[in-house]
Amino acid sequence: MDDPDLAAVFTRPQALAAGLTRHQLAFRLRAGQWHRLRPGWYCLSQTWWGADARTRHRLQTVAAVSARRDGSLASHLSAACLLGWLSPLNGYGAVTLTSPHPGQPVRRRAGSVVQVAEVPAGDRSQRHGVGVTSPARTAADLLRHESAAEAVALVDGALRRGDMNYEQVAQVLRSQSCWPLARRGLASLELVDPRRETWLESWSFVQLYSQGVPLPEPQVDIFDSRGRWIARVDGLWLQDATVAEADGQVKYALAGPIIAGTDSTTPTAELVDRAQRRLTDQRRREDRLRDTGLQVVRYGVADVLRDLPGLAQQVNQRRASGAASAFTGRFRLQPALPWVARAQAS
Repeated sequence: MDDPDLAAVFTRPQALAAGLTRHQLAFRLRAGQWHRLRPGWYCLSQTWWGADARTRHRLQTVAAVSARRDGSLASHLSAACLLGWLSPLNGYGAVTLTSPHPGQPVRRRAGSVVQVAEVPAGDRSQRHGVGVTSPARTAADLLRHESAAEAVALVDGALRRGDMNYEQVAQVLRSQSCWPLARRGLASLELVDPRRETWLESWSFVQLYSQGVPLPEPQVDIFDSRGRWIARVDGLWLQDATVAEADGQVKYALAGPIIAGTDSTTPTAELVDRAQRRLTDQRRREDRLRDTGLQVVRYGVADVLRDLPGLAQQVNQRRASGAASAFTGRFRLQPALPWVARAQAS
């Protein structure tokens, strides 16, 4: 018989209650029709093998939370996964839960980590039918435990979505002032800025900041001397009249934006022509920026990962070559954020 209507993650008793017999269960397991997420917890194999990394981690996290009976919640990167936030660069790693029962040791097993910490009612939420730390609590935990660049990129994205606000995150971190890594969390919080529009902008700007490069103003509109709009740039160091463009050569690859809206019958020549037009347009854009006296530095993920100190040196060299007095156009900044101004002042 066909599978009955089962949840995305289910147990043997649930399958039996849905109408399957023990023989039918055994057959499905032998035939590989079900994928075991953890002892006693399953999903359909077609679901598992057709899933991306985010969906697989979500399935494993739902199974891990459901299997416990102590009120544990999905937390840290696993909570970010269930909340639908941006994916981290290096993946989600082990399923991470938080048990709200102080006095127990942190437990690490193959594929899972159970942290132990207080979880007040206001720090709890529900997603996909299981308990998960609230957006503000999740952001605070990430800022304490993850690298500044990774955490800030995820929190920037969550703030852009409106999942929580800055003060809610700050309040959780203040309540954790005596916890491990509390200072690290507060230091990373000062770097948060949801005016940035992409994961790469947030991640790369904070990576450069770790090398002594000041954070640029994000998403700045540039106009020429006649007031004509040229572009909105990813970042701008105002005093140095230097633009940061965080995309590298991604825009010109024959994947992603180049083939968006096409199918397998699109001729290769057309794809190449489309990539060339994008490259030409981008060069014209950069030429117009440079015509106003701006310096331009462009990079991508590979540049940051391959040689971050070298990239920081390149940025600083461009900044040293730039001068606000040489800029002949004008710019328009995004509205200032109070905590960004406080961080810059300090």
